[in-house]
Amino acid sequence: MDISDVSGYNYQLERGSNATTYSLFQDLNPNTTDTNWQIMTLASSTFAYYDNDHKLKIRKIGNVVYIRGAVKPTVEISSSAVIAIIPTGYRPSEQSVFVCQGGGMNRWDLRIENNGRMTIERYGTTTASAIPVDAWLPICISYSI
Repeated sequence: MDISDVSGYNYQLERGSNATTYSLFQDLNPNTTDTNWQIMTLASSTFAYYDNDHKLKIRKIGNVVYIRGAVKPTVEISSSAVIAIIPTGYRPSEQSVFVCQGGGMNRWDLRIENNGRMTIERYGTTTASAIPVDAWLPICISYSI
């Protein structure tokens, strides 16, 4: 029996001459709903997608939400700013905070509120600093709803 990666979220199971591709997410429960990846709209012109290959996307599989992509500020941000609003049905019941890695040694907090506001704050290495124009702000998180 051989299990190998086919396309990120799929695997191929081979037994003898039969080969079948399965979804890792839906094998455990075939009734699990999957919204597939959807591009998120940014909250304002304060942010832009980092590039066309890393647009901010959201997906819900069952009761787990996944957000990935990268954004960059179009202006210097002195403290915090709203990146996007998470759609109803994808929002956590309680506020969640994720530590994200930026360029170099910079880290930042990604705050997701139960009203859907997705905010960046506390950017820097040891103390909060202004977020420079074009700073690389990658996002790759998941949470249960």
